[in-house]
Amino acid sequence: MGFGRFPDVADAASLAARVMQGDRAAESQLAVLYRESIFRYLRSRLRNVDVASGLVDDVLMATLLALRSGAVRRPDRIGAYMHGIAVHAVSGYLRGHFRQPALRGLDHDIADLSEGEKRDHDDKLRTVRTAMRQLGAVDKRILTLLLEEGFNETDVARRMGMNPAAVRQRKSRIVRKLAEVVKS
Repeated sequence: MGFGRFPDVADAASLAARVMQGDRAAESQLAVLYRESIFRYLRSRLRNVDVASGLVDDVLMATLLALRSGAVRRPDRIGAYMHGIAVHAVSGYLRGHFRQPALRGLDHDIADLSEGEKRDHDDKLRTVRTAMRQLGAVDKRILTLLLEEGFNETDVARRMGMNPAAVRQRKSRIVRKLAEVVKS
């Protein structure tokens, strides 16, 4: 049995070797052999059938391209190689997914509020905006990168030439300050 849930079977090694030699029929056979294993792995990690279905082809294509170009050093371990590609596909999807802004903003939530709650919400929003205008340029940029653009603290630190611990500390202070302003 191969690495993880991807079998390293004798047929796979010979199929991988044939793909490396340009055999298109071997590519199809290799895809058929691993498609279900890749899909099950992606589905278990992502908990989303549609996304997993879309990424299966990406994993297979990346594997086939690597085999065609000779980048796979151990064709006898093609199952482990595909598993690694699948792991990276999951990480890449999650990284991109969490950086995307939410499609549903605060304004949609307001429709469900009573008039008094809407006024209270508007007052708090004005208060937060006023407090944010008082922040320094660096703190505003940190918040923009974290909240609007969806970067994590490490990425923000890299973009701004700061230490990640300093970004986390500044973020914590900013959030605490804004929370105190809203409460008062």
